[in-house]
Amino acid sequence: MHHFIILIAICFVLLCSLAGCSLISTDRDDAAVPETPVAAAPDEAAPIPENRDEEQPPAAQDAAEPVVPVVQDNEESSAAPDSQENVPAGDGGISENLTVLSPEIVGEIRELPWDMEPEVLNAVEKFKEGNHFPVSDEKHPDLFKEVLTNKGGTYIGVGTDQTYVFIGWMRPTLVFATDYDPWAVFTNMGYAALFRLCDDIECFKSHLRDKEEVHELMLELYKDHPLKKAIAKRFRSVLYGVRHKFDILRAQEWPNFANDPEIYSYIRDLVRADRFVVMQANLLDSVALNAISEFLKKHHRTVSALYVSNAEQYWGYSQQYKDNMLNIPWHEDGFIMRTHACYPKNTDYKYSIQPAGVFTAWLKDPRSTGVKRITKHVSVRHPDEFPFTVDDIMPEDAHLLHQKARHHQKVPQ
Repeated sequence: MHHFIILIAICFVLLCSLAGCSLISTDRDDAAVPETPVAAAPDEAAPIPENRDEEQPPAAQDAAEPVVPVVQDNEESSAAPDSQENVPAGDGGISENLTVLSPEIVGEIRELPWDMEPEVLNAVEKFKEGNHFPVSDEKHPDLFKEVLTNKGGTYIGVGTDQTYVFIGWMRPTLVFATDYDPWAVFTNMGYAALFRLCDDIECFKSHLRDKEEVHELMLELYKDHPLKKAIAKRFRSVLYGVRHKFDILRAQEWPNFANDPEIYSYIRDLVRADRFVVMQANLLDSVALNAISEFLKKHHRTVSALYVSNAEQYWGYSQQYKDNMLNIPWHEDGFIMRTHACYPKNTDYKYSIQPAGVFTAWLKDPRSTGVKRITKHVSVRHPDEFPFTVDDIMPEDAHLLHQKARHHQKVPQ
């Protein structure tokens, strides 16, 4: 009998092995699974390196946190299609053409990496290195108005208040407000928070009066953001400059977010629809700008306008800069927007655009070593001259003209 029981047990084990059975429980609640890394909560996050006694943006390899609280209760199946057409602003809410981005798309934007703060903030002149520009000193941004009006699509640009002026005319459906200076980044985050908070211009303006009030407001609006203290501190420190610039813009004859309710509403809707992204991005680094480009390619979007201010005057063209620009998915009618410092001749700048096709052709030319080699030379002779040019000459045509000019100089007159 004992041997018979053993024989039955052996047969049972063999039958189970053939049938794929297990003598060990594999219920989902008890099974061992690989552990998934979980991002640390803000209070548990690794210490952020200190510089100028404030928190710094995340490292390039880390995911950037959302610049403003994300609206999750509306749905959109994918990123909005690219458009070069005017998108009208809505009345009393978000425009129907500016639906809130889906949680999946917002999640992708959250994960776009930032560049680190550079060791040196560049300048046209050596003694100006290290200067911050939380407020623009460009006095004639309206020279871009005609070429930007109703252009639509995607906008990428450096700086602060210029961004809001330009996108108010352009009516893009996606904006990347970028800069390599954390002062500008945190200033833009302050702007974005006020646009999200305020329904109208008067509300926006009312929060530009008191430094302590705006400091507490930023701490509250960014209470879940790991950089909340840096955002609040920096926006507080630049508040009077922001207010002064707001008053200057409000007094202009040309429409902008400070004096035109429709323009203000459109920008407000962009922010509330999570279509306004603030990032720390360096034109000369390989991470943030390329991450933006790859995101746009994935969602079949193109860049209608890229604004670089006069940054290209700070340095010659590195191969990394050329690669960054060539990696951008340009719209066929897109262009790069530039300013060129003209102090002290007109205490301002020259202004210009260059079609994307011309710009990228120049970048592929090995003789293109800097902005002076690929743009027209326009002299400023009087303090009231503020030239606006379109740099539309292709490299081969420019070189041919240059050769003809040299030949003409050699011919005896």
